[in-house]
Amino acid sequence: MFITVRNTIDSSIVEFELSRNDDVSKLRKMVQEAFGVAVDRQRLIYMGKLVGDIVDVIDARSRGWHEGRINEIVKCEDEVYYKVSFLANSIEAPLMVTKTDIRPVARETIDPENVKPSDVVMINYNREEPNNRGHWYCPSCKTDTTEISVTSQKRQVRIPQSSRDWGKGMACVGRSQVCEIVDKQHFGPIPGVDVGTMWRYRIQCSESGVHRPPVSGIHGKANIGAFSIVFAGGYEADDRGDEFVYTGAGGRDLSGNKRTNKQSCDQTLTRENRALALNCAAKFNENGAEAKNWQEGKPVRVVRSYKLRKQSQFAPAEGLRYDGVYKVVKYYQAKGESGFFEWRYLMRRDDESPAPWTKAGKARIEALGLSMP
Repeated sequence: MFITVRNTIDSSIVEFELSRNDDVSKLRKMVQEAFGVAVDRQRLIYMGKLVGDIVDVIDARSRGWHEGRINEIVKCEDEVYYKVSFLANSIEAPLMVTKTDIRPVARETIDPENVKPSDVVMINYNREEPNNRGHWYCPSCKTDTTEISVTSQKRQVRIPQSSRDWGKGMACVGRSQVCEIVDKQHFGPIPGVDVGTMWRYRIQCSESGVHRPPVSGIHGKANIGAFSIVFAGGYEADDRGDEFVYTGAGGRDLSGNKRTNKQSCDQTLTRENRALALNCAAKFNENGAEAKNWQEGKPVRVVRSYKLRKQSQFAPAEGLRYDGVYKVVKYYQAKGESGFFEWRYLMRRDDESPAPWTKAGKARIEALGLSMP
């Protein structure tokens, strides 16, 4: 992989080639050779954060903000994670959180009349985007967030690129733990998670490893396949329990931090949509395909959401529920109610455990003592 490093002193840029097994000490040595900055004087900044930074981090259990220290910054797939330990409780295990779960620390209230030129402060509203609250304002510190910066002088504060409003409950909550029982790209059931397991919130489902993305409905890689989906009825839904038609992602303008919107263009067979198509036991075809032996396809973990309840009798009354493994029988294009084309997937259940809505499934759930946490 390649890492681009920009020297904040003279703005010179160098691209380094590293292996995924290399640690930061090797990068520091390469930076020293390229820029002449001693290892002990380097401050590597990635997406505005430094190892050792004191930040506010949200605790998903208490839903409160606490001061913590960044111990490590790692990148998994396309997401950056920060390993943060609480300052007030050094015994408690560190959290692995994303950039949306941390924010700068501000301990002092400053009268605007006392703010001097060149001061770096946290203000209630970003002057460039007044609707975004709680951002650092430092116009001279702007940088490309895809770069890592190095400086031997005074630390510079970077502007976080998130436009998240920090006051909206569970939308701000980060994972308090990450499933390490299996690899992130694991196909099939998660050991220890039974069919019928329920969660009140998406973030809890994410922590279990059944469906890791806290928002996206499809978890997959476009060159491998899909590992799990959440069936929430965001699009037209045709649910018959052991078989249902799932609609792919995209075709909606989600700019401005929207969670959903009306369909405004055709969906494409790319990214997550392509990933789910690869689970079908048929040669990939951009026009769609149907498997002759559907059970030979890659398994997809299916989670039904209470949001599907208006369209399906098989959805849980509240929260989310793991309904077992399904296979993709076929995928095809169809015109939706909006008049734009969508990608549809015929999903069929292929799990040894009885479905949660069946008599046998309900008896099993009761015997295992599965209930809403």
